[in-house]
Amino acid sequence: MIKTIEELQDVNVWVLTAINGVAVFCRKDSPHYSPQKNDRIVSEDCVVANESRLTEVTQDLNLPTEWGVFALSA
Repeated sequence: MIKTIEELQDVNVWVLTAINGVAVFCRKDSPHYSPQKNDRIVSEDCVVANESRLTEVTQDLNLPTEWGVFALSA
């Protein structure tokens, strides 16, 4: 059972952040991710639950395809 924020961050590799003003899910271990003030660590379950609202924008942001970045639409 997760008890602290640190444990939550260690267990989950996805983060909800903004790139160029667009809300995106990306892996926090990506070399192309830089933490921002309002970022939120999210579980893989959260990413999967929002699958129907996600659009891959990795290439649109000129990032390598192995570091998938997904825009979250309303």
